[in-house]
Amino acid sequence: MVAQSHHAVARIACFTERIALIGDLVVGHPGAPRRVLDLLNDPTTSVLSLTSPLLVRVDRLDTPLGSFPAGLIRKTDLACVVVIDEPQTEAWGGVVAA
Repeated sequence: MVAQSHHAVARIACFTERIALIGDLVVGHPGAPRRVLDLLNDPTTSVLSLTSPLLVRVDRLDTPLGSFPAGLIRKTDLACVVVIDEPQTEAWGGVVAA
């Protein structure tokens, strides 16, 4: 997990038909992080806001097209989300998934 002093973050890869964004998603405060799944299913938001996303083509993940300080992706454009790293939550019952 990427260390930040005042936010809990998850590292995710968001895939659409043609591109992927790999970046950090703020999931809450260190004492009360939310799961990425909860944020994806939250009906009150229509976008995910990524910090320091890396833009790549889905057929060339080894060749970055660019990086940005911040980026938004609409949930309706998502084909797949891969959770690379996520803070431990109480929902996991204190067990970290391997």
